[in-house]
Amino acid sequence: MSECASDRWAEQLKLGKMAWKRLRPTESLSSGSSTNRHYGFGSLQEVAPGVEFGINVQGWQIRDGLSSIRVQARLLDYRVTALWSFAENRDTAGVQFLDFDVLAAHCLTEDKRLVPSPCLGLEPDREEIASVLAMYSSMIDRLWESFGGPSRANFEALAIWAMSKREGVGLHANAFGGAFAAFLYGDRDRARQFLIDLEASWDQRLSDGPGNAAVQKVRSETLAAIARARAIIS
Repeated sequence: MSECASDRWAEQLKLGKMAWKRLRPTESLSSGSSTNRHYGFGSLQEVAPGVEFGINVQGWQIRDGLSSIRVQARLLDYRVTALWSFAENRDTAGVQFLDFDVLAAHCLTEDKRLVPSPCLGLEPDREEIASVLAMYSSMIDRLWESFGGPSRANFEALAIWAMSKREGVGLHANAFGGAFAAFLYGDRDRARQFLIDLEASWDQRLSDGPGNAAVQKVRSETLAAIARARAIIS
């Protein structure tokens, strides 16, 4: 890719951040970054003390002549990360415990057929970028409305809902973060299942490479962390 391509994505990053700031002026905006095929930036909304609803905006080239914009929601709760840090014996403060696709979540809550992320040309203008981001911003607002608006209790309900619709919303969750969020939000069975699934995944890795010392070491450390997590959850 040429230097011109890098400049193009840097310009789209600039336009995207400007549009998002106009749409969601109360959210803190990250500086973001761009390469010769991609750009991305994020924003954060404080829902309650220690509870943040994050957004990750990504624009990228999907094929020759076409680009797309995707928006993901990221959930962060410092009560969750405190327990997560203890279980894994490492600092996870400021790390989201799950993320999901905003478009997929919108389609699910509105009972609509899932559609792909919108396509744009490789050099969309200010209005095109602003239009797509306005669509996503509206989806975020409607998602919150479906749970009663931004609040700690509704954040927790949104998180549990997203966990229950895992594949439908394209959810990615850290096993420990998800387990402790489910535990704190009143769903112990789901919390236990996160840990069961994590343990099973490491058992499978060990069976796939029984002589791999690195796998054995990490599995042993993970099982110790699972034991600490279970002591909290049970």
